[in-house]
Amino acid sequence: MIHDMWQYVMDHREEFTLAIREHVLLSLVSLIAAVLVGVLIGILCAKYDKLANPIIGVFTFLRLIPSIALLIVFMPILKTGFMPTAFALTILALPAICINTYSGLTGVDRFAIESATGLGLSKRDIFTKVEFPLAMPLILVGIRSAFIDVISSATLAAIVGGGGLGIYIFRGMMMNDMVKLVLGGISIAVIALLAEVILSLVQRRYSRFI
Repeated sequence: MIHDMWQYVMDHREEFTLAIREHVLLSLVSLIAAVLVGVLIGILCAKYDKLANPIIGVFTFLRLIPSIALLIVFMPILKTGFMPTAFALTILALPAICINTYSGLTGVDRFAIESATGLGLSKRDIFTKVEFPLAMPLILVGIRSAFIDVISSATLAAIVGGGGLGIYIFRGMMMNDMVKLVLGGISIAVIALLAEVILSLVQRRYSRFI
């Protein structure tokens, strides 16, 4: 099996490399968009109590929706291809990032904020130098969780013409070809493992400085 997979990769090097690039690019674009939007919404929820309950409630509900359902919902609106898949994956990644940002900021020790206020720091300085740095470890946990979900769910991009390594899994299933099926699964697992290791190291290194 391993020999057959290796031979297939060697015979289809350009196609396999392109599939990896598409999968990684799709995952990164979706994650970056989710981080930018999710962290901002999480901050707003932490600062304005009236926003927190409805927004966090919606994101908690979204966590229950399978990624394939999101793709099916957005297909008639955005058609097929890279962008609708990225949009659906961004929506998929938002809840973990937003909820963790909100939890991290609301969980900051009040004594730390009071101490910073006593030292004469402005509200902006308190947020940037005290609250956000202390919340960052939990935010990073949300980003890690979201990234792994996005990488695995990006497999479904093949269904709607978004490319990626999912094409090997679906080709393998349709053609009963175990070489393609296992190759796609292992490749996605390796990418997810690398992402987990890198983000774990980032989180661990950051935690040392706070």
